[in-house]
Amino acid sequence: KLEKRKNILEAIEGFKKYRKKLKKNSPLLLIAGTGPEVELIKSLTNSHIIYIGYMDDKSQIRKLIQESLGLVISSLYDPSPKTINESFACAKPVLCRNTIGTSGDLVEHLKNGYIYSPEIKDDILLGFDWIEKNSKNNKVKNFCLNKSKEWSPQQNAKAVMSIYKEISKKSFY
Repeated sequence: KLEKRKNILEAIEGFKKYRKKLKKNSPLLLIAGTGPEVELIKSLTNSHIIYIGYMDDKSQIRKLIQESLGLVISSLYDPSPKTINESFACAKPVLCRNTIGTSGDLVEHLKNGYIYSPEIKDDILLGFDWIEKNSKNNKVKNFCLNKSKEWSPQQNAKAVMSIYKEISKKSFY
């Protein structure tokens, strides 16, 4: 959802600086979704920052992720965005802000993504650069896929069942 908390403006401004610094053709920044910030985001688009709107077709979303270099999550806070899992399932790294709840669990800095700190000037630029340089790296891709399997719904169900079995063995009387 494109709302203030998602902090899309930080990603857009960071990407604009990154492009300016490169002085060469850079990738596109595609923004998907809908919400209260749509009109503002549309006003900031150009030939390299493209608003593609709301997508509900899961196969289209998967194809878009597969064709991308990676995913950017710049939320001010977000406990556990599912888009990280979706990106990893497509072997794509993630550039995320250090305010993402699962950033330290799922995204491992410089292994399957880049965790940027807004307190460090232009750290997001280093993140864009890392994603562009590493998104096709087989080690990075495999790390993403392995993390996706590690955090799959099946693995989560096994973990919950294991905890349940352990608790059910204990007597509370």
